[in-house]
Amino acid sequence: MTRPWRKLDLSAWVSPAATGRWSCTRCGTETRSYRYRIHPPASPRYERCVGLTWCTHCRVYSAALVHVPHTTHLDDESMPPARPGQDERPGASEVQVLDHVDRLLPGP
Repeated sequence: MTRPWRKLDLSAWVSPAATGRWSCTRCGTETRSYRYRIHPPASPRYERCVGLTWCTHCRVYSAALVHVPHTTHLDDESMPPARPGQDERPGASEVQVLDHVDRLLPGP
C-alpha cells in the first residue's frame, strides 16, 4: 500500500535560480504540477482553477486557487464535467485528483 498524501503550504517548494524549476525542499526532487478547471465554460468563475504542486517521492502536495485565462486550454478532460444546472464539477477530492494525475503524467 502506498503512503497517504500530506498537504503542505507553498513553503514546501523552492525555485532554484539556476534552473527556474520548482523542487521539493525535503529531497530536492523536481516537483510536478497540474491545473484543472472546476467551473463550466459559461460560468463567470470559469477562470478560477485548482493548481496542484507535488513531490511524488515524498508524497507531499500543495493546492491553491489559481487564475487561468478563459483562452488558455488545459488538459483536464479526464476530470468529470459539471452536470447541467451545476456551476462546479462534481467533487473528486484533491487527493483523488492527485492520485489520478500522478499516475497519468510522465515522470519529472
